[in-house]
Amino acid sequence: MCSLRRMSIPWLVSGHIQKLGLKVDKRKMELEKLKNGVGDRIEKKLRKTLANIGSVVDVELFNTALGEYGVLLTNNHSLVVNLAERKCSCKWW
Repeated sequence: MCSLRRMSIPWLVSGHIQKLGLKVDKRKMELEKLKNGVGDRIEKKLRKTLANIGSVVDVELFNTALGEYGVLLTNNHSLVVNLAERKCSCKWW
């Protein structure tokens, strides 16, 4: 088996380390081109999701025993959240 190998083991290992270093440098350069570490397509999806979410304006207790709350968002959406059952009318849970 040793006679079939063209290079010694230390040379093979140093060759692999060199190739891995080049790959890491290439990936690092590609990541530096991206904004916030994500690509354009993912950034568009995140902006769309954030626009749909809105922020909380008011929280109203509906039922103490069941743990139900009404949540009013800035985008005029109303949600019903049941903390005991971990359910929400938005169906994100």
